Amino acid sequence: MALFFADHAAAHPGTAFWFKVLTDWSNPVFYVTYAVMLLTAIRSHNHERKRFVIVLIVMQVLIGW
Repeated sequence: MALFFADHAAAHPGTAFWFKVLTDWSNPVFYVTYAVMLLTAIRSHNHERKRFVIVLIVMQVLIGW
């Protein structure tokens, strides 16, 4: 499997570059999205939504860690 991906990256350097950009920048996009969702839930006093967003944030941090 590792050999396949190494060969693919060597054969398609542009694709490898864009996937690296995608993986490097997707977490900050998620964090901003979750922050907006959390602020919206706090402002609307929706405790169920706030709990849901907090679970999403915790899961994202655990997976990213």
